[in-house]
Amino acid sequence: MKILIVLVTIILVGFGTALFLIQKDYREKKTIGLSIVGRYNDKKKVSFSVEVADDAAKRAKGLMFRDKLPKDEGMIFVFQDQKDRVFWMKNTKISLDMIFINRDGEIVGLLKSTRPESARPLSVGADSSYVLEINAGLVDKYDIKEGDLIKGLEKIYPL
Repeated sequence: MKILIVLVTIILVGFGTALFLIQKDYREKKTIGLSIVGRYNDKKKVSFSVEVADDAAKRAKGLMFRDKLPKDEGMIFVFQDQKDRVFWMKNTKISLDMIFINRDGEIVGLLKSTRPESARPLSVGADSSYVLEINAGLVDKYDIKEGDLIKGLEKIYPL
């Protein structure tokens, strides 16, 4: 009987801890709106609602283990410095377009239709402070190009 009580206690504590961590992750999720505009004409191409991955744990998890991503959503990875970023798709089930952005909000590189579950390192060979991940195919659909600008990055760390 004592063993049964101990086992039930362990299960309940484990379940409670898991529920707390799930709720904590949900509560701490920060979402902002970003727009992509043409470099020279300032005409808006598209807007996305994006989750902000601004610490090591959120960046490490990224969009891993998700079965889908709504078409107008994404994730923005935020870094304090600016350098050539390297990503991979390990444990990421969906194909993504990756948009590399410098500290001035300019797109400096694009990777289209990444291969899900791949451990191959991905980079554009240009320094960036942000990487925006969206569903594969949207870069072409909205004619997003190097030199286009991202509007709304100031919402990540408002003054």
